[in-house]
Amino acid sequence: MGVLMGLTFGALLALAALAAMVSALFLWAGAKMARVPGATFGKAVLAALAGSFVSWLVSLLFSVAAGPGTLLGWAIGTLMVIFVIKGVYGVALGKALLVWVFHLVAQVITVLVVLSVLAGGTLALLAG
Repeated sequence: MGVLMGLTFGALLALAALAAMVSALFLWAGAKMARVPGATFGKAVLAALAGSFVSWLVSLLFSVAAGPGTLLGWAIGTLMVIFVIKGVYGVALGKALLVWVFHLVAQVITVLVVLSVLAGGTLALLAG
């Protein structure tokens, strides 16, 4: 059981790293399309990592509140990600929001990939 937990934890860390890189790629593309000056992949990685950290932290802090806490944490976390993007790229709120839309697309794709991997792994465990 310990080996399975270790493999699961390792897989989750790998998926988190993959999510950050996919998010950075979409942030970079979004910044390029929004014509953000100085839109480098390095800034996209920084924005993706900082945005993910802030979002997870805020969501975690609000998740302890019963009821609307989780939804409120997600909303505030999302708002904070927009301000992280704004700060990393040094752009106005409108351009940061446009770049964030690409971040959102990346997050949706990542969630779908993670769910597919987890479902495939679960089915493989059940069948074997």
